[in-house]
Amino acid sequence: MKPVQPVGFPSRWATAPLWTLFRRASVRGIEDADLLSVYRDHGVVPRGFTDDNWNRIPEDLTNYLLVEPGDLVLNKMKAWQGSLGVSQLRGIVSPAYFVFKPSRSGYDPRFLNALLRARPFVDSYGRMSGGIRVDQWDLDPWAFSRLQIPLPPLEEQRAIADFLDRETAKIDALIDKQTQLIALLRERQTSAIESVIDRGASQVTLGYFIDVLPGYAFASEFFTQDGDGVRLLRGVNLKPGATEWSDEVRWPEGEAQLLRRYALATGDVVLGMDRPFVAGGTRVAVIGPSDLPCMLLQRVLRLRPRPSLDRDFLVLLLQSRAFKEYAEPEVTGVSVPHISDAQVRAFRVPIPPIKEQRFLASGIGRQLARIDALIAKAEEFIALARERRAALITAAVTGQLDVRAARQDALGDDLAAPLTDDEASRLDADLA
Repeated sequence: MKPVQPVGFPSRWATAPLWTLFRRASVRGIEDADLLSVYRDHGVVPRGFTDDNWNRIPEDLTNYLLVEPGDLVLNKMKAWQGSLGVSQLRGIVSPAYFVFKPSRSGYDPRFLNALLRARPFVDSYGRMSGGIRVDQWDLDPWAFSRLQIPLPPLEEQRAIADFLDRETAKIDALIDKQTQLIALLRERQTSAIESVIDRGASQVTLGYFIDVLPGYAFASEFFTQDGDGVRLLRGVNLKPGATEWSDEVRWPEGEAQLLRRYALATGDVVLGMDRPFVAGGTRVAVIGPSDLPCMLLQRVLRLRPRPSLDRDFLVLLLQSRAFKEYAEPEVTGVSVPHISDAQVRAFRVPIPPIKEQRFLASGIGRQLARIDALIAKAEEFIALARERRAALITAAVTGQLDVRAARQDALGDDLAAPLTDDEASRLDADLA
């Protein structure tokens, strides 16, 4: 594969191919070191740094690769998403990663970490990767090794790194504050839902009140990006309370007619069977008109309530702490936690009369809508702040911004207003 160059750089900067800075290494058999992971948003971090790593740790770690401070580590199948970084830690990583050790001095590792994780470079990794499946590509190490790396004078590298350390820390602090407020609001959501779930009432098996259908195993080799095809609802398209179609695949229209049973309809409740619980809650949503037409892929469950169960009350049951406490011990899977349709049907819940269900769901729905609006405000600020952070890093490491003369606030003044403590406090008072 031909090497891909991401951007141009100031003429005063030198450049060098990556292979002159790092050489591939495969030191194995170090089993007493800390386990490390590589994340798009964090670079190289201790395993468990985030709460979304569900992969089980194997008993035999002899094939894991040694990482030392200054090593470049990347997930060869997710580099195109930005899963790489120059490590500040010593530890071991999965053999699914590439590890490169520095082969020369004269550069600031912080500068290279920011540079190699900057958006233009990450985009270039996608063009150096070949498809294994729709959402997982394999980086070509030959093309990657020949990537031209800009090398400003060492003092300028340090100045860029210092500038980015300072300015991104300000942005990160604001993002952290919004993240904390979102977590607080999620707790309010949970408490509101629990207030309508009467655990003291007599309980019945949920399966008597729903019709369920697991998705079909559509063969990935026939997925298409053709806009005329029918969208397939995958687990990646489900988040708590909503569908998300930024990453979509389709099935040929003609073939879809043969599998009409798996066509979804407005009002269908859908549940992610893999990793059903994430930081934002249960991955359950209601299909709306804008989602259609779409079809149900395997590892997503469709639930249709029978006349004695209100749809919105069903969603509340699946969002409840009771369902999570029931389901988490039942979750199975070597690498990906999974719940089955039989386990969902076996969930025992209190089911009041249908009129009471509707009354409870309607009242709590208004409260949840207010909480959702505040969460959406905080999430909008976080998204824009991350965009600003990424743009700032790109401008600094490619020489578009001369940090030696930069005096402006990295955030600027065109971001949406952040969510405040007062707004969250007012919500508490109103819901009390």
